[in-house]
Amino acid sequence: LEKIGTDLNLNVAKRFFSPQENSLLENLQGKAQIKEFYRLWSRKESLIKAIGKGIAAFPLQSFSVTGAEETIHLQEETWFLLPVELNNTYQAAVASNKPIKHLNYCQFINQTSP
Repeated sequence: LEKIGTDLNLNVAKRFFSPQENSLLENLQGKAQIKEFYRLWSRKESLIKAIGKGIAAFPLQSFSVTGAEETIHLQEETWFLLPVELNNTYQAAVASNKPIKHLNYCQFINQTSP
């Protein structure tokens, strides 16, 4: 789960994203580019967390996540990646080494009393 920021440092993308992902980002501008950065970041982070490695142990630029629901082969294993649509403020994804047939989640809303 990643909160979408208001600006973007493309040097972070160049350091951690694959050439294919950077090319995708370069073709976007403004808010669309920022949203796509966080979409990619949340998907990559979801995968390395599912694998049980960190950024230092598993280079993010060594694989690409560009589709919606996708299957990726990493560490001699098949991983299933599913985007989670929450709202315009967050990007999220779920990764598993088992097929994801359906996903249930709760959305908590902060409401103030009258």
